[in-house]
Amino acid sequence: MRRLTVWYGGLALFALLFAATTPTADSTSNAPAILTAWTGIKAGLLFGAVYGVYAVFRVALFQARSIRELKTVLQAEYGRILERVVGAAWVLACATSIFNVFVNWKVFIGSTRPYSWDPLLAQIDSLMHFGTDPWRISLVLFRPLTPFLDALYLAWYVVKLNAFILFSAFRPIRERAHFFWAVCLMYLVGGTVLAHLFASGGPAFFEELTGDADRFKELWPFLEGTQAVLLQDQLWQGYLHPDAALPFSGISAMPSVHVAFASILAFWGWETNRWAGAVTTGYAILVFVGSVHLGWHYAIDGYAGALVAWASWISARWIVASGLAPEGPHLESSPPTEPE
Repeated sequence: MRRLTVWYGGLALFALLFAATTPTADSTSNAPAILTAWTGIKAGLLFGAVYGVYAVFRVALFQARSIRELKTVLQAEYGRILERVVGAAWVLACATSIFNVFVNWKVFIGSTRPYSWDPLLAQIDSLMHFGTDPWRISLVLFRPLTPFLDALYLAWYVVKLNAFILFSAFRPIRERAHFFWAVCLMYLVGGTVLAHLFASGGPAFFEELTGDADRFKELWPFLEGTQAVLLQDQLWQGYLHPDAALPFSGISAMPSVHVAFASILAFWGWETNRWAGAVTTGYAILVFVGSVHLGWHYAIDGYAGALVAWASWISARWIVASGLAPEGPHLESSPPTEPE
């Protein structure tokens, strides 16, 4: 029981403390962070219930040969199934609240600190790549893949949602704890603290923030008609008119949260098996290339995002090892013949 208290209670405390830092935004597109926990609870209950139905069906199909045997096995499995159903709601509620705090803080970049890092970051980016802006390299190598990279980068939100569902409702408790702690630490350290310290807009907003129209002017003709350009314009309008109700808001380039999240998936993949590692690493590389190719980020933003993800992953492992030391009933995995 102590294991579950540390894991669930610790994550909830983290979410509440992080939510308590949220500034009051005068924007109709950003609800108070604590209120969005209800969205996570509903999603968690839904997918926790799906897991419950799946668990009963699995027992009925593979482990019970009669109604009486089904009842006996379900009584034995009851604690684990209930932990998954309730746990999914709890974890998604905390994760949703934490994500919304990150968004609320993001819209305040530019108010708490001016966007002053773009010229230096662009210069460092060029120097690190032998005097050439990385987007120029990307256009030479991947120009035919522009529509694919545009769709894949936008689909990041779908990947994140499905990862939240997968880990909250279907992965063993230790994996679940490791993943969500890593994601939450990444949003706190990378998406909030570092984003404010190194306030920058990236190539997409370089001209508007610095007045330099020449640095990236050759990039935009290649991206005409992409979803990236449409969303970048929408984000800029949101920055100019913070009271407007827009589906996306907030401008932040350093570090790249997109790359950081994809990197966390890659770290998990390699700890699972080599095939999962190869697929998730390939995805992370494509997200990184897309972030540069589509003008969202400097390459250095992606490098920093991957570093933040690594630090968050290592820190999360320590937290999980401290809070989920083996004791009591084994809640971490299913029988070997039926892996989750």
